[in-house]
Amino acid sequence: MKTLLQISNYYPPDIGGIEIVAGSVSQAASGHYERRVLCFSHTRQGSTGEVDGIFIQRCGTLCKLFSQQLSPKMPALVRAALRGVRSDRLFRPNSDESSAVEASDRPDVVILHAPNPFLEFLVLTYLPADVKLIVCWHSDIVRQKLGDRIFHGMTMRLL
Repeated sequence: MKTLLQISNYYPPDIGGIEIVAGSVSQAASGHYERRVLCFSHTRQGSTGEVDGIFIQRCGTLCKLFSQQLSPKMPALVRAALRGVRSDRLFRPNSDESSAVEASDRPDVVILHAPNPFLEFLVLTYLPADVKLIVCWHSDIVRQKLGDRIFHGMTMRLL
């Protein structure tokens, strides 16, 4: 079965528009894809689990700066998820981020919920060329005008 990886700010049961879309995508993909989600936690503590057949990795958040979650662990988690670290180690309790890579366990499709400059940068950096990327754009950066100017070029490259 093919694998779908969603990378998002948050994921249900967290409440919000992006979360509703990410949850709906996971439900719609049931039976067609192995479903995985990589997102932030609202706390410094991360968690890993399975809900309704969906493997969910929540990365602890160190801080939030200009509405952007920041975590020193997220780069390693995104890299591992995109490069094919075995799902039983990355997306299950007591995971080991440095597990051996298996190309067959790489996602076939990645859905990035944007805007999120930190995650956009990580996906641009680590996404293998043969993995399909879908960017689900939810809103422009409207409150942080300087941030929009700084990240505009990277966003255009991603899209």
